[in-house]
Amino acid sequence: MKSKKQILILIFMLVSGCMMGQNNTIDQDKTIRKGKLSNGLTYYIRHNDQTKGVADFYIAQHVGSILEEPNQRGLAHFLEHMAFNGTRNFPGNDRKPGIVKWCEGVGIQFGTNLNAYTSVDQTVYNISSAPVKREGIVDSCLLILHDWSHNLLLTADEIDKERGVVEEEWRTRRMGLAIQRLAEASMPVIYAGTKYADCMPIGDMNIIRTFPYQALRNYYHKWYRPDLQAIIVVGDIDEDQIERKIKALFDTIPMPEHAAERIFYPVADNKKMLLFTATDKEQPTVNFTLYMKRDATPRKERKSLQSFADKYKTSIVRMLINDRLDEYARKTDAPFISASVRDGNFFMASTKEAFEVSGVLKESRMEDGIQTIVGEVERARSMGFTEQELKRGKAEMLSFAESGYNDRLKRKNGDFVEACVENFLEAEPIIDPVVELQLTKRLDSVVTLADINQLAREIISNKNQVVTLYGPEKKGVVLPSKQEIEKLILNAQEKTYEPYQDKQLPSELIQDQPAAGRIVAEKKYKYGYTELELSNGVHVYVRPTSFEDDEVRLKMFSLGGKDMYTDEEMPNLAYLISGATIGGVGRFDDLTLEKMLAGKSVSISPYIDDETEGMNGSSNVKDMETLFQLLYLYFAQPRKDTEAYQNMMAQQEEFLTNAHVNPMIAYNDSLHHIAYNSDRLKSIDVGMLQKVNYERILQIYKERFGNAADFQLILTGNIDMDRLRPILCKYVATLPSNDRFETVGTHGAKLLNGMIRKVFTKEQKTPSATTTLVVKGVIDYNTRNDILLDAAVQLLRIVYTEKVREEKGGTYNVQVSALLQHHPNDEAILRIAFQTDPDKYASLMPIIYEQLEKMATEGPSQTDLDKVKAYELKVYNQVLEMNNYWELVLYNDLYNGNDIDTDFRKIVEGMTVEDVRQILKQLLDQKNRIEVTMTSKSLKT
Repeated sequence: MKSKKQILILIFMLVSGCMMGQNNTIDQDKTIRKGKLSNGLTYYIRHNDQTKGVADFYIAQHVGSILEEPNQRGLAHFLEHMAFNGTRNFPGNDRKPGIVKWCEGVGIQFGTNLNAYTSVDQTVYNISSAPVKREGIVDSCLLILHDWSHNLLLTADEIDKERGVVEEEWRTRRMGLAIQRLAEASMPVIYAGTKYADCMPIGDMNIIRTFPYQALRNYYHKWYRPDLQAIIVVGDIDEDQIERKIKALFDTIPMPEHAAERIFYPVADNKKMLLFTATDKEQPTVNFTLYMKRDATPRKERKSLQSFADKYKTSIVRMLINDRLDEYARKTDAPFISASVRDGNFFMASTKEAFEVSGVLKESRMEDGIQTIVGEVERARSMGFTEQELKRGKAEMLSFAESGYNDRLKRKNGDFVEACVENFLEAEPIIDPVVELQLTKRLDSVVTLADINQLAREIISNKNQVVTLYGPEKKGVVLPSKQEIEKLILNAQEKTYEPYQDKQLPSELIQDQPAAGRIVAEKKYKYGYTELELSNGVHVYVRPTSFEDDEVRLKMFSLGGKDMYTDEEMPNLAYLISGATIGGVGRFDDLTLEKMLAGKSVSISPYIDDETEGMNGSSNVKDMETLFQLLYLYFAQPRKDTEAYQNMMAQQEEFLTNAHVNPMIAYNDSLHHIAYNSDRLKSIDVGMLQKVNYERILQIYKERFGNAADFQLILTGNIDMDRLRPILCKYVATLPSNDRFETVGTHGAKLLNGMIRKVFTKEQKTPSATTTLVVKGVIDYNTRNDILLDAAVQLLRIVYTEKVREEKGGTYNVQVSALLQHHPNDEAILRIAFQTDPDKYASLMPIIYEQLEKMATEGPSQTDLDKVKAYELKVYNQVLEMNNYWELVLYNDLYNGNDIDTDFRKIVEGMTVEDVRQILKQLLDQKNRIEVTMTSKSLKT
């Protein structure tokens, strides 16, 4: 007799034969050209002109930190850094530029388009959004991939420079992130006896500081080789031409003799539960995780129909349990703040999979929290799910597949690249969206509740269990012992539970709909938009586009915002949106609403910022009416639910109890207090939480959303105007309105004038100095000044990367940003921030100031300015066919009275060194500068 799994496969074979290759496998997406060279290198090529004139170039490698020896910890990641510091064809000397300089010279920005990452099992480099209209750029991008594959120079000088950069990246990752330290500490326990016990990619800083040069070179030549590499090129390219170039350029790379075996290291099973517990002074919450390990699906089986079906069912199981845990977390007496499950790799190991249960527990109820979370998972495993839950899960899966199908002709380059990377590194199939939808529909029709319940019992095995529990290190908080935790889990898994009771859901979102309003005027507006005035005074701006086949974007806003209210209202404003929406809308609580939306591709969120309030939303074409129904409900019928609100606030109190232990919260509060001489922007704490008033929240929400006529609505996407008009009349023209119109508020915090410097000390687990420099000044708000200020930001990033990061090894990243605002008055704000070793601070700050002053007195180099102009023009050409760009253009027109599009190209092309110099000089000459530094020890100045 055949098993149910075998029967399912037979059904697939009968109804889906056209989608299958040999041995019941899914055919690869035939639009992607895949091949292998004689030396073992794999390549993927795909023409895609969704964004014209650009392409992505990637090299993916089956190489990561798992391959390091104990004395090499961190070299895989260090090598990734070195790939940007000199190669055979891009040495970065007086004769030839380095990779970064060459890329930025043609509009490929470092960090944005030019980047890489290293993980335990893989290393991936990318050149994204490369302008490929000139064949020479295509050739150079391929040559960079070629150099990355086996032609890094790895000179001693460059290695020594990069040691400091990597150490500062390590510092940045650990700053205020106790969970990172705790996870690292857990690995020798949860991976005891395996290579994974010590394989974090960032590595050991003692090794990073001292490793001999040849150790890095040996690692490079041992593991960077063609049989472990794949070249991926996707974009507006000629596939035949790219294939010829790849074969000519990469087939000559020699495959080493006696190459080391690339082992995928196993993780053993464990009969007895493995447990790790630890506390940290900077850990704010109690975090619990339970893993149930199992062998990973063999790589050769991942393209099978059975594997696809198992993932489909696993996704449903995961969604349904998460819904239950989310529902439980909303109960007033819930012993945890949040909980969820996932299924995938066992933490960092790709050779072992795990069903993972995690939660943030309440300090005073840790034991209850563990038992409850594990118990709810056990209820699902032992008692199964309901037919109504299955229906919702199937609807979600079908909606995902339909979205992919509807967008199949407008897929971004990155979508194809990601699929190719996963195919090469993880042996995952590259599935055509047409095939994926067909397979999903088949599963939708044949998968039963019994199938889902059976799979739940397989992946929630209650075997091979591994547990971690992290908590705050403070007086009065004691974590349960390992023996107690094990007993709590086993007891919860052995207990008998009642079946889950699901509520019947209503079929309609809105009852007692008011009589429809009217469109009283319609005319052409700017930028391809049509303006419609509704009978209640709402002005709607619509632009039908074909940029995305299945996207409708919504933005509704009015002037007002938080600055309408005094400082005393800030606690209420901090919880205005969450408090006003926690109860749901109309007749439905929040959870019921979520369930009613299962299978629909729609989302909407009210918001409030300093100067405006409104709603942001999106949907696919099919669910556009649902989007407007939600708009109506959130605007006109917020639902009061005192119990839901009280539960949310209890969870917030628990969460905020130890929030102050994160040094970055203390830093941000100090920065805001010093810069504004006000606590208006202070982070919410337990004391402020007591001042939040639910009734006042609902009152303010009504004030902000009480007059629809004061709002303007922007709609962009694949919109049928004939279908839209009656929807607008039904759901937008019926919104309440009055004759109260507002401008932006006047109570906002204002940056202080003058020259201010403040250094303070705070104990930190990872010694760090964190600095922010804020420069402000009055500058006219217009498109030209906005573009010049943005150019100045990019130019400062370039010089700081060179002078502070690369030459000094002083920081991982100098963050530079700027804002030119029109409300409540014209003002420019420039922000420069970085983290470093306290001992390096004194040598870095002069460079920060020197380069800023230099750019304001001499201006940038013409070479750097040309890089920025090339990047700006390239991005501009890309965004012209993006819905969110035109939404932004119209929003600026309506909110700021400013056209950011029409003259953009002209302004950028005409921008000069003197223009940039003058705008920075105008800003600095006003002498309003604030510098705030937090350090773990006294600074050398």
